[in-house]
Amino acid sequence: MKLTKSIVLLLVSMSLALCLIACSDSNVDLVKRGNFPGYDTVTIAKLLDSALTSGKWSSENSSKNELLVTFKGRLTTKIHEAAVKELGITRENASTYIYHSDIHNIKNSVPKAIPKAILDEADRLLAEDQKYNYSDEQKQMKYKICDEMRAVFAKCFFAPGSEITIRWVILSNGTQFKLYDWQGDTVPQWAKFNVFLKMLYQS
Repeated sequence: MKLTKSIVLLLVSMSLALCLIACSDSNVDLVKRGNFPGYDTVTIAKLLDSALTSGKWSSENSSKNELLVTFKGRLTTKIHEAAVKELGITRENASTYIYHSDIHNIKNSVPKAIPKAILDEADRLLAEDQKYNYSDEQKQMKYKICDEMRAVFAKCFFAPGSEITIRWVILSNGTQFKLYDWQGDTVPQWAKFNVFLKMLYQS
């Protein structure tokens, strides 16, 4: 009887193992085991899983019948703080960042947080940037406005908990891949991926 139970357990274990092997996604595994350019000492999976939270991997075919591998994760406070520092958001350029960059969900939130009169005044002051003839009163007003904008902008910029998506395309030989695209709810479209990698690696 004991022998029969042992054989049954062994067969069940083997079936589960075979199922796991069959269900594993070789394309996802290919990307996970790979490396980002310039970061050969750590795998893609280890870097992303350690720097971001709630990581999920998947693969699918695009509308162009390209085989894509996708990673989705959430940004941490460390990444947010590194982004604010790395991209140089200061009181002087915060308003410029707001008005001259496409940022998902951030532009829409700014008018709610800062009165329109303040935004209009910031527009006027920004238009005078090339004159370099501010009075002390104008300078103080500009700094006050930029401080308010920076507080709102920095809070939203690479916001902790917001989702980021990175996709790779598997090349035709089936053994190589390359970055396809990346985006995030609070990531500016002009942000460079190599800068983001630097922030991940240092976090």
